[in-house]
Amino acid sequence: MGHRANLIIVEESGYSLYYCHWCSLTIPSNMFWGPAHARAFIQNQELETKGYWLDTVFSEGGVIFDPIQKVLLLWGGEFLRYFVLKRRLYFSLMQYQWQGWELRWAFNEQIDLAKYVGKDPQDVILDHDFPKQDSDMLPELATDLANTDLIISIDSSDEGLSVYPFSSGSHIKELLVRGPAILDEIKRSEGFQKFDFDALGLDMPFVGVHIDEMKREIKFWSAVRVPLPSSLGLFWPGWRIKIMNDDYEQHEELAMGAIVFPKPHAEAILEQVHEMLMPDGPSPLDAIANIMTKFQNESEEKDIQINPHALQYNPLELSEDAKVEIFSNAVHQWRQDRQMP
Repeated sequence: MGHRANLIIVEESGYSLYYCHWCSLTIPSNMFWGPAHARAFIQNQELETKGYWLDTVFSEGGVIFDPIQKVLLLWGGEFLRYFVLKRRLYFSLMQYQWQGWELRWAFNEQIDLAKYVGKDPQDVILDHDFPKQDSDMLPELATDLANTDLIISIDSSDEGLSVYPFSSGSHIKELLVRGPAILDEIKRSEGFQKFDFDALGLDMPFVGVHIDEMKREIKFWSAVRVPLPSSLGLFWPGWRIKIMNDDYEQHEELAMGAIVFPKPHAEAILEQVHEMLMPDGPSPLDAIANIMTKFQNESEEKDIQINPHALQYNPLELSEDAKVEIFSNAVHQWRQDRQMP
C-alpha cells in the first residue's frame, strides 16, 4: 500500500537520495511552486542512507533536482503520466516559477533518474522480461470508438495507408512481440482512411504506432513508459524501430493526414491543471487508521502489522492563498505570451 517515489538532490560531491511512501501521485503539485519549495519538500522526506533505489516495478514517480545544472527531471501523478496535452500545459505554466531552469519529463521514468546520476540503469530495471508470443493479453480493435487508447497506422505499398483504433493500449508490447505476422491479422479488419479525433468526439490516445511496410520501419510514441527492451528487434528482423517519446505530432505527419489528433482545448485543460494543483483530500494515514479499525472490529485476535514506511507522510503544503496567487500569475503570463484574452 502506498505511492512510492525516489527524490534526488544533485550535489557537487554526488547526490542525496530520498524516499517518499505517499507522494508519487502528488509530485506534479509538489514541484510546481518553484525551486525553493521543491527543495524543501524533498528534504522533508526520508533520507535513504543505505542507497536503496526503487525499481521499475515498485516506483510510481520520481524527481531529479539539480541546482548545479538547473535541471528538474520528474515523472509521476496519474494526471500527467497518461495525458500528453495536460502535461505540456502543466510544464508551460510551471516554467514561470522556474525561470532559468530546464524542466523535463522522465519518459523512461526510474531509468532516466538512474542514468542522470550515473547509476547503472540495470540496477533498477525489473520489468524487462518480454511477453510470450502466444500471450492472449492483446489490444483489441475498438468496437466502441470511445475506448480508443491506441492508434495504429499501416502504410502498405499495395493497399495505401489505413488507420486502426484499438483499446487496451497498455498491452502494445504483447502486440509487437508477434512480429510482422501481426500486420496481416490487423489488416483483415477494415481500417479507416481518415481518423479525426475531434470530429469523432474522442480524447487523445496514450499510445500510437506508425508502421511503414515498404521502408520496414516502426515508429512508436507513448504518453507513458512502455517497457520495450532492445530485444524487440529480434522479433522484427531487418526492421528499424524508433521510439518517439510523446511526439504524437510526428505520427500525424507520418500518417499524411489520415490521423488528426485532438487540438488542445486550453480552457478545459487549465481548469483540470488547477484542480490537480489544489488537492483537497484526506491524509493516507487516515485511510490506514480506518483499515486497522475495520480489521480490529472483525477479529480482535488478528495480528496487524504495518510497514513502518506506510506511517511516514511528510507533506509540505503552501497556503491556499499562496497557491492561488502563484497559479493566477502563471496563467496571466501564459495568456500574455500567447496574446490571449
